[in-house]
Amino acid sequence: MKPLLMMRTKGITGPAFAKHCGIPKLSKSVGNTISMGAPVIPDVIVPDVVGMAETLAISTIEGLGLVALLGAGTLDPVISQDPIAGANAAPGSTVTYTLTS
Repeated sequence: MKPLLMMRTKGITGPAFAKHCGIPKLSKSVGNTISMGAPVIPDVIVPDVVGMAETLAISTIEGLGLVALLGAGTLDPVISQDPIAGANAAPGSTVTYTLTS
């Protein structure tokens, strides 16, 4: 292969230029698009919100990319949750919490 800085192309372009430079020919044209597939998004660990005030529980759940949903109850604190703390959940999954009645 010739050093790139010292090479003179003499008007050679395209595949002829690649051949002139010693670049191997591809067996198939691949175009300009590279397909990598869908990105892998890691699971989130569900936080423990039992014992928290509702506003803190919601901000904790939503801060991790999960959706907070009130299951029942009207008074603080949170007394249960589903899924349980420490479980793995896909981003966007719902965490249902229950307040005291």
